Parts: sequence; C-alpha cells; structure tokens
Amino acid sequence: MLSLLLPRRCVLCRSEGTGLCAACITTLIAAPEMAPPPGFDTCSSLLSYTGATKELIAALKFHNHRDAVGVLGFAMSQLVDASETLERPALTVTWAPTSANRKAKRGFDQSELLARAVAASLGLRACKLLRRVAGQAQTGHSRAERLLGPQFLATGRSPERVLLVDDVRTTGATLCAAADTLIESGTGSVHGLTLAVTL
Repeated sequence: MLSLLLPRRCVLCRSEGTGLCAACITTLIAAPEMAPPPGFDTCSSLLSYTGATKELIAALKFHNHRDAVGVLGFAMSQLVDASETLERPALTVTWAPTSANRKAKRGFDQSELLARAVAASLGLRACKLLRRVAGQAQTGHSRAERLLGPQFLATGRSPERVLLVDDVRTTGATLCAAADTLIESGTGSVHGLTLAVTL
C-alpha cells in the first residue's frame, strides 16, 4: 500500500521502480584501491567522487532522497573482506557522525543510514560510538582547512574491533579523527568504509 502512495524512485533520474536504476548505476565510477589512512587496518571506498556520484551524494545529503541507501549499503558491504566478519570478537559497525545541528536540520545523518544498511547486509551490530564536537562543517572548506578535521568524543568504552562508515573520504581528516577517538577509548582494530572517495 505504501509503495502505491510513495513509489520508490531512482535517486538520480527519478524513474519509478528502484532507489537506483540499472541505467544510472552504469554512470557511477568505481573507486580505486587506496592505502588506508593512519590508524586504520583497512579502508575501502565504493565510488569515485566524480560525475554522477556527486549528484547521488548531494541528493542523499541535501535533498532527503534516501531511496538508494539500501542498495548502496549492500554494495558497500561487499567490499568488507569476509574473513573480517568471521574473526572474533565480531566487528561493530559505527559511523563518523555529522554535527547535531546538521542532523536536526536534515532530519537524519547520512553516514548513520549507510552504516546501518551496511550492518544489516553483513549481519552485524550497528551502534553509535562517537559524538561530534560542535564546530565548522567540512563541506565547502579548502583542503588545508579540512586537514584540521572535526573533533569527536566517544560515547563510552569502544569495542575491540570497529568498522567505521562515512559518506565521503576527502583528505581523510574526519576518518582519522574518528579513528583516533575510537582507539583512545579502547578499540584495537579500525576498518574504514566510505561510499565515495575524492581523487
């Protein structure tokens, strides 16, 4: 019934039927393999932040087009090495949170949505381990300004092994700041996973 009232539409072309249609998927460029940032055991990205991927992320972050979150989370989850999900203790999935102001303004945190979709696809637990300290947003700032990164606080003692999800890896400052906080609060192994990476 709900699908009749609110039909699922492609985030990019707005055609009905799916959150991201096959034609639009072919316009997305896969991310290359890159070395993980400092503090990470591994770090993978699904897409290169260029062309249609920029439109996709803008639609998700700024225009509340969440229809593709499920398919994106599943695709991201396929980048996680199966051996990592079998190792014990189990990975806990978390995210690099946006600011409280941005979450209140948008009504959601895009990185949280992606993290929960990834966790569901992998059969892992997702929980909030970090809180972002109020400060300037990364969006719209120069590379030098971004390198200063945001600050995070741990919500409690962190699990031994964490899969940290974010939407875009640009300079790596946000990921590194989040990983540092997790490590300081008890995490021994941090794995990164982002929807996109800038080149």
